[in-house]
Amino acid sequence: MRSLFVIIPVFNEERTLKAVITGIKLFQPLEIIVVVNGCTDHSSTIAKENGCIVIEHTEKLGQHSARVEGAKKANGDVLLFLDADFALPFSELQQFLTSILFGNCDVTVNKNPKEHSSTEVWKKLVAEWKGHKECGKGSFCKAPFALTKEVLVKSDFIKSTYSVEAFIETLKVAGRIEHRHEIDTKTLNRFHPSHHNGFFHKISCSEKRVIKEHVESISKELLRDKRGGYKDVGRNREILAIQNYNVQKGLGVRSTLYDGQQLSVIVPAQNEAKYIKSVISQARQLEPLEIIIVINGSTDETEEYAKSLGATVVLFENRLGHDVGRGVGASLAQGDILLFVDSDFTIPAQDLFPFAKAVQSGIDVALNKQIDPLTHPVPLWKYALNVACDHKKLETSSLVAVPPLAQCKAMKEGFLVEAVHAVDVHKLNAIRLRGHFAQQGYPPTTELIVGDFFEAIHYLAKL
Repeated sequence: MRSLFVIIPVFNEERTLKAVITGIKLFQPLEIIVVVNGCTDHSSTIAKENGCIVIEHTEKLGQHSARVEGAKKANGDVLLFLDADFALPFSELQQFLTSILFGNCDVTVNKNPKEHSSTEVWKKLVAEWKGHKECGKGSFCKAPFALTKEVLVKSDFIKSTYSVEAFIETLKVAGRIEHRHEIDTKTLNRFHPSHHNGFFHKISCSEKRVIKEHVESISKELLRDKRGGYKDVGRNREILAIQNYNVQKGLGVRSTLYDGQQLSVIVPAQNEAKYIKSVISQARQLEPLEIIIVINGSTDETEEYAKSLGATVVLFENRLGHDVGRGVGASLAQGDILLFVDSDFTIPAQDLFPFAKAVQSGIDVALNKQIDPLTHPVPLWKYALNVACDHKKLETSSLVAVPPLAQCKAMKEGFLVEAVHAVDVHKLNAIRLRGHFAQQGYPPTTELIVGDFFEAIHYLAKL
């Protein structure tokens, strides 16, 4: 059996520290290192009286930095990291440690509860990104967790600034990761109102800190590739730099519906002859100044139908790719309000009107109200980015197709972003075999969108 070495950061935990030490001694560790940092109570004395090696710092290091200080002294085969503010039940800790102590894994993380909190979503995304989806929401953000000395040496754990960064570095070198056992630390942990002060749609101070650490840790990886390794498939961004587009002006009206403001409707289209007539028909009921159809790579009658119905047509022989058509349309729009509509299904005018009216009434970005299950990477990233920008109330509402970087900039620059009306686009949207399915990894559409979210995180980390 492998030898055990225990590391416990401590900040004023004299009420619980003895129980924590007594409990872990049952496993006969080689050493127990207690890293006392910034303490003004008797924590140091208690640790020494109970036979621990004590590393003392007068200043408060922070939990991860204290763990690193302890890890530097490690001489056992397995390093177990514990918190000092509550003792773990022996039977649960025994199950948690069995696999790693008997050499059946390299890292052991606590299996977190099934519900999705603002921070647990980020943990899940990091594990999936690094090819360890099986970890779920397990991480190094919260003890207990354990790793072998070999993994510690091979990784950059000691050099890491945050627990998230340490976990990312560990995932790069770890082979077998144990994640089956759950210890309910949430119930055992003390409630601190000053740190856990989130309510309704507000993010607590503790959540903000953990999310910030995730963003900054991920951003270090993005210095080499701002899309996190996900390809920008089939998108012709260079076309946006061109000013001289092939445009045929269409018809429009100056409306009184929007308190003196005018509406531009922007619709990218590629071989959408089946729906383009009904899409334009519904948009006409909103009294737009213009309906801009950006036709790209089409070989059917989309262009003829759009022109016959008086739309402004922007024509490209080749396919522009995801969201580029929207950018082209936005650059040409003359209206004060820009409404973006898809062309592969029809949304009734009564469901489009609330978005235009919301912008007319003072909202800068009016989103489709969505609360999607957090079981797919795209809604996970939508939710994660919203909470990172302190817009938890948006849930999974997102400018996915514009792309999310635009929404991130709008939120961080103080524009009013709201989810204003719900349209079930999942039922309306067509399934595309090439875009929505893959034998391995993410389907092309998912890979494209996830890469877009990494671009948003790259931007967010630089603020």
